[in-house]
Amino acid sequence: MSAFVARQRLEAEAESLRQLIQVSNPANVLGRMSMEGRLRSILAELNRMERQLGTRAEISLVFNGRPVAGSAAIEASFGSKAIDAFQRTVATAFAVQASDGHVGQRGPTISSEMAALHITGVVHGSFGFVLEEIDPKGDQWTDSALKAAADATVRLLERVSATDEQDAEAALEEVNDRLFVNVRDFVKLVHDNQATLTIAERDRSLDLSGPALERAYERVANAIIEDEELTLQGVLQGVLPGARRFEFRGGGFDIKGKVARDISAEYLRSLESDPMVGHEVTAIFRKRTVRDTTSAVRETYTLVRVIPETGPPSHAI
Repeated sequence: MSAFVARQRLEAEAESLRQLIQVSNPANVLGRMSMEGRLRSILAELNRMERQLGTRAEISLVFNGRPVAGSAAIEASFGSKAIDAFQRTVATAFAVQASDGHVGQRGPTISSEMAALHITGVVHGSFGFVLEEIDPKGDQWTDSALKAAADATVRLLERVSATDEQDAEAALEEVNDRLFVNVRDFVKLVHDNQATLTIAERDRSLDLSGPALERAYERVANAIIEDEELTLQGVLQGVLPGARRFEFRGGGFDIKGKVARDISAEYLRSLESDPMVGHEVTAIFRKRTVRDTTSAVRETYTLVRVIPETGPPSHAI
């Protein structure tokens, strides 16, 4: 039994016991003592489960809305499509992390078997599915790569549905384009089928219903992300290794932005003494253009390569 389902059943039993104890006959001392003892045992077990390490991916997708018939059933077509869409999103997040972000829009990614979640139970009270990572090696002390990918998927959905407009825009500016397509397909599937969704992890949950679902839909349903490589000659005016930011002027552009993840902080610090900062260089950027229905076109730049005016490239991805 999954940890989520086990907790759900224990919490439901605890609530039932509290109600029974509240209305029990004070004269039924033995019965009351038995119920109180069972309640203490359940609360102790819930406390123990809370302290356990959760190092493997475990997510529950709980649906409501048009495709769901109370807690009894869910439309098979919608349910299977939703699970498949979520699995593809997690698998892409897994591939993005494993390849340090270098996953293209097309072509094969890392083996889907390595990023496979399994249905291990259903959620009661509404209708949902418990998806877990099955690790034949057993428990481990640190989070698995698949758990990190699942966490990243939920975090991305949380950001694109948040009330914080700036954070939502930043999420679209940073996300891998293939992962964005998966997230867009998943959000559209839930929205277009008039469903709502709660995504529950071990220590948090995300409610994709009402305004939150509408915000996510408006931001991603019609958004277009375009990436292109841009090569410019100019002056590298400044680099902040800690913040991983840069400033560049040249070719009619004044550019500020982020530095690619695979450029080390040590290398960034060396640019100041190489010397490159304050000198003419050729710089290669990844220019991202985001177009959506909620704001104007946004352009961001990521520094991916610096070439001194003479000599070999100082860094290349």
